[in-house]
Amino acid sequence: MHPDQNNPSYLRTGSTFIQFEKLLIWRKQIRRDSFFFQLWLWGKYLLLMLIILKCIYFPDVAFAKTPIKIVISPYSAYLDYQNANLKQWGYNAGLYGYLGYGMNHAFEIDANYTFFDIVDQLIFPISMDSSIAIPLDDFTQSDITFIYSNYSIKRWKIRTGVHYLKTDDKSTDGSVVLFVGLHRYVPYFYTIGVNFYNSSYQNANPSLNVLQISPQAGYYFGDYFSYGSFYIDLRVHYISLSDEVGWAQQSFISFRPSLSYFFKKLTLNGYCWFGEQAYAVRNDGFVIYYLPEKYRSGFGASLKMQWNSNLSTFISFSKEVFEELGNSADVFSSTALFSLSWTF
Repeated sequence: MHPDQNNPSYLRTGSTFIQFEKLLIWRKQIRRDSFFFQLWLWGKYLLLMLIILKCIYFPDVAFAKTPIKIVISPYSAYLDYQNANLKQWGYNAGLYGYLGYGMNHAFEIDANYTFFDIVDQLIFPISMDSSIAIPLDDFTQSDITFIYSNYSIKRWKIRTGVHYLKTDDKSTDGSVVLFVGLHRYVPYFYTIGVNFYNSSYQNANPSLNVLQISPQAGYYFGDYFSYGSFYIDLRVHYISLSDEVGWAQQSFISFRPSLSYFFKKLTLNGYCWFGEQAYAVRNDGFVIYYLPEKYRSGFGASLKMQWNSNLSTFISFSKEVFEELGNSADVFSSTALFSLSWTF
């Protein structure tokens, strides 16, 4: 997903020098992972999968026996970093697809590509009067997420999915996140549920497994037809690592309250979060933070406009503060995102 992810090879190493030295093994290959190539490639796979789901698994749709809903949403984001040792700026582009079949089945697919501009070199002191310059390459990653939700039990949603990560770094390339969730809801009244995530970094040395438990509760109030309705939501993220990675702790907890406002064609949202996060999974499984970075707080806001029954636009901005291993300064990240959505 999505923004604010980078992956130097120091994910699971010991000394600071080795951490930076391993950056030298980043791949040197022809750039078939360029922005336009990746966007075309992921877009082709996403549309192909939607067609397969529609035509093979649900052939009766062609005869209008069961209602079907398709949403296609391209998006792009700009990323900026302050005080970071490695990342300077980046961009993210992706394509999200939704296929709703009847009242009981929903499929979601998201494919995205992220580019990070990395400092040209790191100057690393090796003695009182000498140092070594370590050249660095820019960094890219690709993500694909598949989620299935079932609503067969009245007012219950069962959700399961997988997120696959491809990066320029061997220690995290091919990593997988599996997740499942159970949610109870009453439309326009309340929601309550919990998601479980298991992130597996088997190529790290040693391998790392991350368990995340994310309970959630939300409540609707207000009058949509007169002055608008509101939705208040609280999410808690508990994260447990199988090994200590540099902060002398293996568990992290954070809290994220948010407030949404709905009126006619307009939706506004604002949130903040506080606590600690490392190797977190966010946005219900669509975003993975897989670097040795400890996030401490953040805030954000978004605006969605429904122009007609088929077209909507979405913009958002967020800012966070986190700690890098080997960097004593607080690092700030800013993300601005824009997306379009077409409904068929």
